[in-house]
Amino acid sequence: MKKLLFFDFIYNLGGAQRSTLELVSNLEQNGYSTLIVDAHGEEDRFRQETSNLNLQYRVLKKTEDSRIGNERKWLRFFLAIRYFPIYISTIYRLFKVVRVYEPAFVWTNSLKGFVCLLLLKRILGFKLGYFIRGEGAINNKSRTQVRQINNASDIIFVQSNIMKKRRSLMVLMNGKFLLSPIQSDSIYQKKNQTIPLIKWDI
Repeated sequence: MKKLLFFDFIYNLGGAQRSTLELVSNLEQNGYSTLIVDAHGEEDRFRQETSNLNLQYRVLKKTEDSRIGNERKWLRFFLAIRYFPIYISTIYRLFKVVRVYEPAFVWTNSLKGFVCLLLLKRILGFKLGYFIRGEGAINNKSRTQVRQINNASDIIFVQSNIMKKRRSLMVLMNGKFLLSPIQSDSIYQKKNQTIPLIKWDI
């Protein structure tokens, strides 16, 4: 059984988080052991959903209100300085989890999570992926950020064929796209239905 790992800073239970849970649930049903690693465990609803779906879930360092957000510049600087030791501790704890778990593939769906994983990829040598849920998830990123994601990722997977066909992204990402096996009639509407999964060669 191949081991996979998802890591991110989970702040809410929105569309991206639900899609991630759907994907992990389907991977589990199709022979992949997948560990969900949450940086700080700040969203109780997400934790509850992992329990409801019987998924492996782990919090690295329980912390309240770690978001820096869009505060005034001087306040963002203060919050960043205050959070920095927690951030370093989180990366170190993630390093230990990945080293022990030994996943063949690790992915995230945020730049904050991606930076952490990129640092560890150079040391531990796992394959790295980035999940783009919908068109809005990439439109708010600059072309420089998209290039950085492309250059450092082994796989970039998306939830819709529309995203695969977008010429601007294909030029930047050089065909690294893999269609994520999540369909509109998700487990949140049809919990007893097994959604077909594309077998990943990872």
